[in-house]
Amino acid sequence: MKNKAQYEIIFEIVRSEIIKWDPYELIQGGAPDDEFDQEIAQIVAKLENITLENDLKTIIAGIFSKTFESEHFTPIECGDVANKIEKSLSKIKCI
Repeated sequence: MKNKAQYEIIFEIVRSEIIKWDPYELIQGGAPDDEFDQEIAQIVAKLENITLENDLKTIIAGIFSKTFESEHFTPIECGDVANKIEKSLSKIKCI
């Protein structure tokens, strides 16, 4: 990230899509919007290191599978949310 302002914009874009995805239906069940902020911060930190082998859907699957060990996510299951994040970030030329 170039600066704190850019980080905050990217964080909010990722947060928005993760909240909509709500993989454990925690937000829908009444959890606060910051429920996944730790995972979102990890995703944002890895955005600059995306490669063909380590794409966004793989990153998201790894982070959520590690944090919530009771459920394992595959990159395929995280493909839709990854595509939405990438599309939103491409609009502001951050990915």
